[in-house]
Amino acid sequence: MAGPYLLMGFPQVTAEDLVLTETPTGNIWMERRLEVAHYRALFDDARTAALPPTESLALIRRTAKEYGQ
Repeated sequence: MAGPYLLMGFPQVTAEDLVLTETPTGNIWMERRLEVAHYRALFDDARTAALPPTESLALIRRTAKEYGQ
């Protein structure tokens, strides 16, 4: 990923999902299904690799303690 993005889904059946991504030169809206699917896959990969909230908090605390914060 080059930068942050926002994946938007809508409850209306007729509304297409969108992606808003930030670039160094501005924001880009993406509506094509393949592009949206790519960003959804990126999000799913990150969510799958992420620690559960309690483990994330424990890791942050251990790291802060290690660096004396």
